[in-house]
Amino acid sequence: MTDPNGLRGRTEPDLATSLRIAPERYVLEDGAIEELGRRLNVDGDVSSVRVLGGERALSAVRDELDRSLERAGIPARYATFEGECCPSAIAGHRDRLDAQGADVLIGVGGGKALDAAKLVAEGRCPVAAVPTSAATCAAWTPLSVVYEPDGTYRTGVVLSRCPKLVVVDVGVIADAPVRLLASGILDATAKHFETRLLGDTGRPATRWGLGIATETYADTLREHAATACADAEAGRVTPELTAVVEASIAGPGLTAGLMADRSYITLPHVFCYALLGYGSTATDSYHGERVAYGVVALQALLEDDSTPASIDSPVDLRELASWYESLGVRLDLEWLGVEDDVVEDVAADVVDGLGYEILPETVSAGDVAAAIRRVEGLDTDSG
Repeated sequence: MTDPNGLRGRTEPDLATSLRIAPERYVLEDGAIEELGRRLNVDGDVSSVRVLGGERALSAVRDELDRSLERAGIPARYATFEGECCPSAIAGHRDRLDAQGADVLIGVGGGKALDAAKLVAEGRCPVAAVPTSAATCAAWTPLSVVYEPDGTYRTGVVLSRCPKLVVVDVGVIADAPVRLLASGILDATAKHFETRLLGDTGRPATRWGLGIATETYADTLREHAATACADAEAGRVTPELTAVVEASIAGPGLTAGLMADRSYITLPHVFCYALLGYGSTATDSYHGERVAYGVVALQALLEDDSTPASIDSPVDLRELASWYESLGVRLDLEWLGVEDDVVEDVAADVVDGLGYEILPETVSAGDVAAAIRRVEGLDTDSG
């Protein structure tokens, strides 16, 4: 990266050199944290680690982490991540990492904690990611989302590499609130729709890989999402839950690596971040819930005459919205936390945030506003 602080954000990627697709090692199983220390030190080159995670996430896995690292003979220092993945927080944790040193930084928690860990370690040491929910693909991706201290979106940062190790303990995720799992499912489906917009942009191999990846995990989510949510609600680790957790973390993670930072400038994600500036959305809704609304708004927008030629299979808007709502989300701005009628303002922010000319230049704020109002008026209980 040319920015010494790693926070400059999006620039036009060189797709010939910018693709980072997968972590060096990836483990998905019930009880996986118990073997983290051994797997982390398989090459015998790790003599100390630093652990950075959210307070609740660390409390959920601290005992298992301690035992695993002790068995591997790896001393650890722990630090709590609180608040936002913002420049001031990253700088503080970097200073402590520089002062105390570590061969590996272990990130534990949800998307913001894992994004923060990756940014703190960037240019310093490898990262091991331990997600405690399936609500994010941050454990996998060579990307971090940076926010302002007040929680509003700042930028997306492309990193130099994926994590060294990703350990997904399905038992831990089964113990997390099921709404987090549903949010991860919703967010994962967005990549399926976003990659359809790339058309002839990028390298042929990239387009082929995106198509294979998104179709594979999208099929898994369509088939098993409802069962997986029911299993998680009951605290059961089942093959269906395991498959859906993988599809929610590794599937979109792989896709994000192929897309580089385009993940942040397609309409569903731009819509998600635009909403953070309105009402109580930052506290009342999850990332995947806002993205799901953006997906449906995108499909409403694409039904007009400006639909890109690359989109050759129409989506039943009501059917998609009904499936999303069956997972617990309401496609309703008020439910997401938007307190006033600010559709035009949100639409203007969305158009300002779109990039790479993925949508036709003729798409206006008025078009996006009309799509949002169409989503607001959907009747998913009839037809």
